[in-house]
Amino acid sequence: MNTATISTWYQANIQYLLSSIDRIRQVLTNYIESQENPTTQLNTPGQPIFSSSPPSALEQLCTTFGLSQGERDILLNMPLLWLLAKI
Repeated sequence: MNTATISTWYQANIQYLLSSIDRIRQVLTNYIESQENPTTQLNTPGQPIFSSSPPSALEQLCTTFGLSQGERDILLNMPLLWLLAKI
């Protein structure tokens, strides 16, 4: 990969990671709202799409360690908690 390709992949990778973290935040927010108001319908947002090659660092990590979707989501909770603590 040349420098421009690496830079583009890096930017796409950061955006994908932030979108994935935001998805987890939304799932947790929806769950809390459904517990506080039982008439609220639980909505699960879809997975973000990574449209660059090679695969995202997150997907490479999940493949390398054979992480399930649930384990991937738990892994994404770590930066989410750190980001929320900074607010």
